[in-house]
Amino acid sequence: MKLTKRLFTAGVALALTLSLNVPAFAADIKINNAAPGETYTAYKLFDMTSSGDNYSYYILNTQENQSLITLLDTTIGLDLVESADGSRYNVNMKDDNTFATDDKAGMTAAQLAAALNNNKSSLPKSTLTGKDDDEDGKVTISVAATGYYFVDSTLGSLCGLYTNEDEATINEKNSLPSIDKKVKEDSTNQFADSATIDVTDTIEYQLTVNTGTGYKGLGNGVDADYVITDELPIGITYTDNSIAIANWTTDDYTVSYNAQSNILTITLKQAKLAALGQQAEIVITYKATAAENLAVDQEHKNTVTLTYKEQNPTDNAVVKTYDIANDAQGTSITKMDEEGKALQGVKFVLSKSTSEGTKYAKVGTDGYLVAWVDEDQATELVTDAAGHINVKGLDADIYTLTETYTLPGYNLLADTITVDVAEDGSVTYKLTNSKDKAEDHIDIVNVAGSLLPSTGGMGTTVLYIAGVALALGAGITLVVRRRMNSDR
Repeated sequence: MKLTKRLFTAGVALALTLSLNVPAFAADIKINNAAPGETYTAYKLFDMTSSGDNYSYYILNTQENQSLITLLDTTIGLDLVESADGSRYNVNMKDDNTFATDDKAGMTAAQLAAALNNNKSSLPKSTLTGKDDDEDGKVTISVAATGYYFVDSTLGSLCGLYTNEDEATINEKNSLPSIDKKVKEDSTNQFADSATIDVTDTIEYQLTVNTGTGYKGLGNGVDADYVITDELPIGITYTDNSIAIANWTTDDYTVSYNAQSNILTITLKQAKLAALGQQAEIVITYKATAAENLAVDQEHKNTVTLTYKEQNPTDNAVVKTYDIANDAQGTSITKMDEEGKALQGVKFVLSKSTSEGTKYAKVGTDGYLVAWVDEDQATELVTDAAGHINVKGLDADIYTLTETYTLPGYNLLADTITVDVAEDGSVTYKLTNSKDKAEDHIDIVNVAGSLLPSTGGMGTTVLYIAGVALALGAGITLVVRRRMNSDR
């Protein structure tokens, strides 16, 4: 029977979005989003005749078509109607734009594609192939005449058909199950590829799994368990019972953690994956803890692997922690006197602004942050023989150093020091109330004597000049008064 082009095209386009492989009627078949290096093959199923917008399809009754006729008629069960002269078999279509079948149930284009996919070995040989050799994501298969074609690839599903009588375009949507790893950055409260932390922070990781649609003949993407292997870096350990998967129960997955190898394994069970279907998204979060002496100024990268049959897509996330020194030796902060002599034993406290107000660093004997506490619990940082101080295990943030004690005979520093630890770990320093530009090192100068404290700038010079001027003024006043008294 005849079939209008418009109705049939719309029906096929809708049906094929769920098919495994795509029948197409075309002279040129164009495949977008083609996988690099993959070969696409077109098998001609039906010839086509048209009259205006009406089309009909048939198979010539030739020797070379006998295997195809047997496949479609006997194995798949299409209702093929032999012409009066026996030269062809016409394709019988139902009024709802589906293929008529011998059992009267009918068959959609998607069902036909699935049946063909399951019987590819019985299809006639085809030399109509295309390959994405230049990796531009486009493949064109040129055919001798318009018709109805079955397009196959080792990837699996080809979805979405848009067609006219000269060209069919298929959008390749095959994909492996995939996994994406992120870590939460506390300054933005967002998950990202990397984050900076205090060693006292709880680290929160996020794994996003997409079920995909299958790849290279491996199935439909949800027909096997997913085994997720997350190898944490040295110094970061998984927090027990912290796995959370929205809308999943503990019957749907298993978790194991090997503390010795520091590997977390999550198995997502196939039954739940199949219920979700293809291209579904699964978000997994879990927490981890940093060692109190986690190495500073280096990337702590952990790699996650998702195993689906023979395929193993991977991703990673990075955690970093820093210190307030701008070099490995900790020499970027130096306490000294006016002569450049290092001052040992001067004390400071480190603080920062938080949502709970100003908090102060409690620091262990190894120089690592232990906690952020109130001022009366703060650790006093004592300059060493070279005049240096340092605190390790810090997030990228802005901190304040306040001098709390200096050596006898020296004046306590009146200003504070702003320490800016950037996301890349670089550190700059400046006197908080100074208009000078921040530098990558700072010499903190204490002045001896009873003068007001300074950091070695023009402040003391101005005070000296003012003092001399006051002394001279007082002397002149005294002389004038004596002369006035002697003249009386």
